[in-house]
Amino acid sequence: MVIMAKQRRYGLPDMYTGATPGVVQDFFAHQYRDRGMKKWQGYYLSDHTSALNKQHERYLHPEQRLPEQDVHAVTRVLDAGYRNGRAVTVQTRHVDTNGQLDDMFSGMVQGYQENDVYINDRRVAIDDIRHIWITLEGDVDRGGVDDDRAAAG
Repeated sequence: MVIMAKQRRYGLPDMYTGATPGVVQDFFAHQYRDRGMKKWQGYYLSDHTSALNKQHERYLHPEQRLPEQDVHAVTRVLDAGYRNGRAVTVQTRHVDTNGQLDDMFSGMVQGYQENDVYINDRRVAIDDIRHIWITLEGDVDRGGVDDDRAAAG
């Protein structure tokens, strides 16, 4: 009789674990203490780990500071890239909180607006360009080869 009363109170046992739904509900209702966000603090998402790896890589191998070009040289290269339909590679003056330069980027010069230039839909102030050159085929990392003759136009 006692067994039947327990079965009615807790329901039929689970065929895999032997636990009954009532026992499980009783456990979570009275005995289990949820630690809230503490239980998730040890988990990192793949986006977080890839961002941390990228930041660590930038710390170990900072972007090389290329010589600064004056505004006239920058506009000459931008004009040559725009007129000839050639891609350019740009290093900006922007630095992160550790004082390291932002990554260089390459793209087609799409147009100008006052003191800004559009390179692959990215708006860049001409005064913020530290170094620029015409991108040549072959260099996988930068989309081209750093060639002073090509940068001169």
